[in-house]
Amino acid sequence: MAFTSKQKQNQATHGLHITIDRTSGDYFIVENDVTETLKNLGFEVEDGNKISQLAIHQMETKINNNPFVQNAEVFTTIDGKVKVKILQRKPILRVFRPNGESFYLDQNGRVMPLSYTYSSRVLVANGDIKFRYSRSYKLTNNQKWNLNKFQQSVYKATEKSLKLSPQELDSLNEQKQMMQLFSLANFINQNPFWNAQINQVFINQNGDFELIPRVGNHRIILGNTQNMDKKFNKLKLFYQKGLNNTGWNEYSIINLKFKNQVVCTKS
Repeated sequence: MAFTSKQKQNQATHGLHITIDRTSGDYFIVENDVTETLKNLGFEVEDGNKISQLAIHQMETKINNNPFVQNAEVFTTIDGKVKVKILQRKPILRVFRPNGESFYLDQNGRVMPLSYTYSSRVLVANGDIKFRYSRSYKLTNNQKWNLNKFQQSVYKATEKSLKLSPQELDSLNEQKQMMQLFSLANFINQNPFWNAQINQVFINQNGDFELIPRVGNHRIILGNTQNMDKKFNKLKLFYQKGLNNTGWNEYSIINLKFKNQVVCTKS
């Protein structure tokens, strides 16, 4: 084993081979970006160099620090090839704040910056959005944030809200709004019917979530994100039994906030 290990360390490198998982359909990262990043950081891979000269662990760490990378692995093969396998982060929502700031939420509920070269076609959210990228990024703990732990911390903080300062209450409300928006986006993204139908989420001044569909000129007032499955089932039934008969432009507002009923306002 020692002989084999030493032999591998003396093996000459034969090219850098980069594989990027594109099953999500996104192109936040391309092969040339990875090559240039490694080169600029002093990790250029040249044919003929010994494997022992490569800082494999540092290379992997640098690539994982890319804000568009969910996971990266760097390793060498027995014939000297240096391989890089990258899994991109997958955004499910693009957020537009009132001050012009914009960023993504990914499938794990973490904030994600925009790319200068590529835009993902995902659900859009705007309106009275209070949480900020900078504060939310700190919550992610360098992209290692656990959503379940975050939810638990929010609930615990809510129980003690009477003891919090105004600044702490503002921060708590921002976090709760972010958590609800992610839950809503995740619900829509995982359902093929609603993913195809819902185009935009708007948060009004009352803090209610409104949905803007691709088909029809109506707004859907969801209210909060409690009992989402029941609300969406109620809406789908109304689509099938109601709008299919009256027409998709019959109503301007469809309100799902009330239990066991759908309240509509005519156009």
